[in-house]
Amino acid sequence: MSQHNAHNVHGVIEAFGVTTTSLSEFTNTGWPNFTLPHYERRAHRFMYTTGSDLLAFSPVVTEENRALWEAYSVDNQGWIAESLGVKAGNVSLNIPNEIHSSPNSDEEDVYYVPLWQMSPITEDTSFVNFDLLSHPTFHRIFNYVMETKEPVLSEVLDITALFGPNAPNSSGHPQSLMVQPIFKDFDEQSKEVVAILIAVIPWDIYFENLLHEGAEGILAVLEDSCGDEFSYEINGPQ
Repeated sequence: MSQHNAHNVHGVIEAFGVTTTSLSEFTNTGWPNFTLPHYERRAHRFMYTTGSDLLAFSPVVTEENRALWEAYSVDNQGWIAESLGVKAGNVSLNIPNEIHSSPNSDEEDVYYVPLWQMSPITEDTSFVNFDLLSHPTFHRIFNYVMETKEPVLSEVLDITALFGPNAPNSSGHPQSLMVQPIFKDFDEQSKEVVAILIAVIPWDIYFENLLHEGAEGILAVLEDSCGDEFSYEINGPQ
């Protein structure tokens, strides 16, 4: 059952990725300049279905198109007001007008992964356009995704370093990132990664509704491939 829960999360985020590719192709998007329409509605449904704490969308930006992206991100702030449920004039957005990061200059190709759309979001927009590659663990995860063209589930992370004031409270549960590549089109040969989806996954969702009422006091000791261990007590569906 816990494996079923894990596959469900993966399947839903993969479907979200397919929808994003389809929308970008339909609108003839010139990447990285793309904003998912009705993001809050889509993300809210995703989080409800999967039990994830946060969903973020970030384009992959190169040095060559960085200036284009920075101009686009300033001109397309409406999604924040929409997500907050207010008119644009009623909230001070103050989105940074450039990517704030420290790219790894010793790599052959310099990429940026600016944090763009996310849910939930607060009125503190200081982390919009924060380059997620500034975080060394995320940088390693991103390199793996770019190399394999496959989604990856990270080790346990402190997500406040990535999402700042928008990081949701996990109530003490360890959290990992599920990172799903978004492809430019459906060409199985090229598989050009143009963006990524990031879901913050609390570990407890794998064990919800796992046992029937009355089956109590079951201890599950979890270990990830990075050597972290956590213990859960399962009492029926809780």
